[in-house]
Amino acid sequence: MFGIKKEIQNFSRLEIIFLFAFSLFIFFQCLSIAVANIFLGISIFFAILVLAKKIKKKKINDIYLKIKNNRTWFLIFGFFWAIMLLSALFSGEPIEGAKVFFNTYVFRTFPFFFILLFFDKPKLVFIFLIISIISCALDVIGGYIIAPAGAVRLKGLFGHMMTLAGFLCVSLPLCLSLILNRAQKLPFLIFNLVLFSILAVGLMLNATRGAWLGVIPALFLVGMWFSLKSVKKTMAFIVIAAICASLFCSLDQVQRRVDTITDMAYQSNSERLLMWKSATNMFLDHPVLGVGVGQYADKYQKEYILPEAKERRQKHAHSNIFQMLGQSGAIGLISFVLLFGYIFWFGFKSMWRNKNLYGMLIVSVSMSFFIQGLTEFNFGNSAVVKFYWVALASLIVLSRIKDMKNNEARPA
Repeated sequence: MFGIKKEIQNFSRLEIIFLFAFSLFIFFQCLSIAVANIFLGISIFFAILVLAKKIKKKKINDIYLKIKNNRTWFLIFGFFWAIMLLSALFSGEPIEGAKVFFNTYVFRTFPFFFILLFFDKPKLVFIFLIISIISCALDVIGGYIIAPAGAVRLKGLFGHMMTLAGFLCVSLPLCLSLILNRAQKLPFLIFNLVLFSILAVGLMLNATRGAWLGVIPALFLVGMWFSLKSVKKTMAFIVIAAICASLFCSLDQVQRRVDTITDMAYQSNSERLLMWKSATNMFLDHPVLGVGVGQYADKYQKEYILPEAKERRQKHAHSNIFQMLGQSGAIGLISFVLLFGYIFWFGFKSMWRNKNLYGMLIVSVSMSFFIQGLTEFNFGNSAVVKFYWVALASLIVLSRIKDMKNNEARPA
């Protein structure tokens, strides 16, 4: 399938099982967090076995080399982890804080590093991206089937609008690039068009405004990238954009949601402003390390919730920025901005210097994810952030390989 036989011909039996379990984890990401975590746990077990076998047979040099090639990513994540751990340890509840730190900020990055260290093969990671998109499309279909009569917004199989929105923010730019990328056989083109249609309709029915604000510029970037390459791709993008815009404008439900984006009296907006004010108050009282990793929900409920807040059971700030500010203070926010700053810089450098499609997709997917995160704590959503890390690592592998080929093709 997709010609991967050559890429895995040197894999041991343990590595094949590891790959199979990890692929199943990717497939179930959008379908069931319990099943996905079971296969992620199995993947971790076989990753340990693979490492142990390599150490026993003194074949660990390839892992050392991959760590060296990815040292900047380890340094960036290491700095972020160090700050989050510091915030956890000085939170007043160090044991609980350490548990939350590991689960939220370390464990969820395992898929990212598995891809960089064990599965950095172009066809393998391409399949990972395809599986991820299919998983998201099945989530949309399944969510529609199980939705109760009269449901206002599509929630997906997880039963939460924001989770489905996070999956769509990552999947839609990737799917559009598959349609526009290259000449392809008709069945595969039709398959990609069907996937994109499902995802686009899912985004509209999901009606998450932050996701709309993230996905639209991301799709525009993808469309403009290909539009500059050929007239046919320009026309294809215009047709796709026109159809999506027509559907968007034809749904009264969508129009009503659009009208609320700038309405500060709308409860969802006013409540977010109150939560952000509470997070700011946390920062003012604890400017360096915040209230501590794992302490935000408790501190918010007991000390910082404002009297006028109507939604009194919120446990996070509905914003990555304000969550980091209140939870981990100034240095926590700085480390978060540095992490995503490097991600954007890596993608933009590859896109700008080497005209690299995958660098552009890193920027596009991360833009969509980051913009949605301005009004939602998607960085703290276990399923969504792991979905993003899988896509990002896969694109990093493809981008790096493309850059190497471009550099080799340049005249000395």
